[in-house]
Amino acid sequence: MKSVCLDAHVLIWGLQGNASSQRQEMIPKAKNFLKYLSENNIIILIPSAVLAELLMYVPPEEHERFIQKFSISYQICPFGKKEAIYFGKIWYAKNNDKTIEEVKEDLKNLGISAKSKIKFDILIIATALAHKADKIISHDDDVKKLAEGFIKVEEIPDIPTQEKLNF
Repeated sequence: MKSVCLDAHVLIWGLQGNASSQRQEMIPKAKNFLKYLSENNIIILIPSAVLAELLMYVPPEEHERFIQKFSISYQICPFGKKEAIYFGKIWYAKNNDKTIEEVKEDLKNLGISAKSKIKFDILIIATALAHKADKIISHDDDVKKLAEGFIKVEEIPDIPTQEKLNF
């Protein structure tokens, strides 16, 4: 059975309906994509790091209810020994090929804490690998760079929708 690992922004757009003013078109696209995955019985893997990011926007008193509801449709993947081994392999390879330095430089220009973001991105990639995801769905260029050579990363594809016909 096929499986995909989702980055946080796909869920923020698709479930919470939140997007910056420049990314409003992603809300219906993400909603349609999540529906497509569900209808086609594709396993949706959510790294625990992504779940933690989603919970930042949920009041603490609603966390348990959110997680229970969320767990019905999505497979929450913990970070453990297997994931740690993949994390080390990815970091080692990407540090040696200078990808980490390149990403740090890109993030420095944006004023983002580079090391923390890179670690977070590699947590997602390592979790996807440990749980044998077929691909990661992300619009984050850093995730794409860091995952290169390990797992395919794609943006949300266009899923055609059937418009109702009026007779």
